Amino acid sequence: MQEDNIPLDISTLIARKLAGEMTDNEQEHLDRWIDESEQNRILYQTIVDPAGKAGRDALLMDIDVDSDWKEVYDKLFNAVTERSFPWYRIAASIALLIAAGAGLYMMLRPRPESQSAIITPGSSQATVRLSDGKTIALSEAANQNKEFREGDGSGFFNTRGSLTYSAGNADNTDLMYNEIMVPRGGEYQITLSDGTRVWLNSETQLRFPVRFPTGERVVDLVGEAYFEVAHQADRPFIVNTPQQAQIKVYGTQFNINAYNDLGLVAVTLNEGKVSVRRESGQELMLKPDQQAVIRNEQQDISRLTVDATQFSAWKDGMLVFDNMSLGDISVLLGRWYDVTFDFENERIRNYRFTADIKRYGTFREVLKFFEKTNQITFTVSERTIYIRDKQAE
Repeated sequence: MQEDNIPLDISTLIARKLAGEMTDNEQEHLDRWIDESEQNRILYQTIVDPAGKAGRDALLMDIDVDSDWKEVYDKLFNAVTERSFPWYRIAASIALLIAAGAGLYMMLRPRPESQSAIITPGSSQATVRLSDGKTIALSEAANQNKEFREGDGSGFFNTRGSLTYSAGNADNTDLMYNEIMVPRGGEYQITLSDGTRVWLNSETQLRFPVRFPTGERVVDLVGEAYFEVAHQADRPFIVNTPQQAQIKVYGTQFNINAYNDLGLVAVTLNEGKVSVRRESGQELMLKPDQQAVIRNEQQDISRLTVDATQFSAWKDGMLVFDNMSLGDISVLLGRWYDVTFDFENERIRNYRFTADIKRYGTFREVLKFFEKTNQITFTVSERTIYIRDKQAE
């Protein structure tokens, strides 16, 4: 079906549906169009639902539709549809609605009063999975200020927002692994048994030995974390990521962003020295204020000069955007505030912003910053944020 013919084609089907003259094949065709997108579904419901007449009339006033519209819908939505009224005239009016599709969709879909006050910033919450598969919800009151023991005698202590491991007098030489999982809208800190401290951002998992063996200290990361590695010259610390990247350090501070949905790994060095290595064997050394980027679709490792503090600011309570696209910003805000964003058009995603925002501020404060630019406006419905383009108005 040619895109240019969509309004007339579909409007004809809807008109025949309303007039009670639709065939089975036509119904299948209409159903496929409705199922193609949420926008199509809402447009269809708006057109056929008598309760939406006021909104339709208001939109049609804006797009300068002739008076046939009133005649059509007076007949369609009075008690009984009159079969004598030509369905092709109905189709002509419906075609105008579908042609104005995006505007109708944005104007008439349900939008309760702004509820941004109920959206709060993330908090300390995480779950730890023990070597036997048992899980512990660390943020629950019953698990606060409490010590737990693994099967080998090693233990960890959980207090508000922080988990601390200690090798103790463990008598088992077998490696036992734990995994800490931070959900969307969460964060947590952990001190590993060697004294290495790790700050975990939202939607992050870290798998690690309860006690490190002699030799290399190896952990596995998915998500984002800031590492402050305990210096042990003869025992390098290695972080593996799903994107076939390996970060090898001896005693340093750095940030790793390795979310699966980003299609890349970014390693940013604050202090010390690290090497970033691909499974292919390519290796790159970093100095402070350098960043290594590994993209899934590229073979080479890119090295950039950056202000490293911008990439680790999240652990210090700040959200820092430096000429960042709104699309990328929405991903960061979505993880931290546990919300989703709905863009009116793709152009908005490419709008760029520079800002330093308090990470623990209210969501309303965050939205106000962007609205002050006069480029976009927001409507909040539960945990969905609808973004409209003021430049297109």
